[in-house]
Amino acid sequence: MNGEIHSIFDNQQPMAPNQAHMHNQGSFGSPSTENLDFVQTYSDGSGDIPSGTIGSGSSGGTSFDDEPPLLEELGINFDHIQKKTLIVLHPQRRVTQDVLEDNDLAGPIVFFLCLGFLLLLRGRVHFGAIYGVGLTGCIALWFLLNQMCDTGMQAERVASVLGYSVLPIVALAAVQAVLAMFWPLSGFLLLVFAAACVYWCTFTATTLFVAIGEMEKQRYLIMYPVALFYVGFLILTIF
Repeated sequence: MNGEIHSIFDNQQPMAPNQAHMHNQGSFGSPSTENLDFVQTYSDGSGDIPSGTIGSGSSGGTSFDDEPPLLEELGINFDHIQKKTLIVLHPQRRVTQDVLEDNDLAGPIVFFLCLGFLLLLRGRVHFGAIYGVGLTGCIALWFLLNQMCDTGMQAERVASVLGYSVLPIVALAAVQAVLAMFWPLSGFLLLVFAAACVYWCTFTATTLFVAIGEMEKQRYLIMYPVALFYVGFLILTIF
């Protein structure tokens, strides 16, 4: 048995140095012909491969600089938020068409959160009631406005207008939260401020709805349900 093994090793032919090197290297780590062709084809002459070739996929290598901002993808436009807020503070202000067609809901959500936190400072937890009244009122007014408007009105636009127009009531809640520590509003003076805030909210929202749906003849029909909507928030604020 041992003699056979020795005869096998004795019969092997010695390899040349270059053949031994190729044998030791084998297929592990050796560049293939396809890789060499790829480098020769896409090289720009200086030995560097163009940056847009590898990892670019079929789209040709899009850059992150060309991507729109995250807030823009989420539909949050601070310019429109500022313009709509100024329109609520000054209802006679000229309204542009791009602001009327904007369905931003970031501002209303912030205003409702502020209202809830201001009431929380006075020991009243009304977050669920605020969003419940807001959602129910928006759905009801969206249905009524679509009955009166010939062109129809989107639900997001109705919610956006109603949410921005609640700002005077948020201001009333802020005044109450500050004055509660020194001289709380009560009695006739509180009712006067409350009535002024409801009228302010109602007038602003109605003006925007009339401008959006071109419903000047239905202005007073729109004002009544809109006023009821803001009276619900007023009750949560002063009582």
